[in-house]
Amino acid sequence: MSDDAPTPPSSPGPDGQIVQSAATDWARRARAAAECADALRAADRAVTAVAAANHFGECTEGSGMQSALIPALHEWQTQLAAQAAHLTDLARSCAAAHTTFVDTDHQLAGGASE
Repeated sequence: MSDDAPTPPSSPGPDGQIVQSAATDWARRARAAAECADALRAADRAVTAVAAANHFGECTEGSGMQSALIPALHEWQTQLAAQAAHLTDLARSCAAAHTTFVDTDHQLAGGASE
């Protein structure tokens, strides 16, 4: 961390170790995962456009190439969709962690002033 960056809240863990967390880091991670999921979905749409037409020509070789390419493109799309779904889940988990840290900080701050 730079010298001018705020120090994240810290608290002793169950074993006496100091635990630090910055809720804003979790919000940033959630945004990054969501943005990557969106980019993978855009790539999936681009692959659909590529697969929709024969770019190799209307000849025996071109039709054969297109026929051979389609299963590979569909497999790639399956992988893109799976990774996008994983990143969406990760974004939700990071957002939940952010909320948990913020709520805990507020609870501890409220408990300390009572």
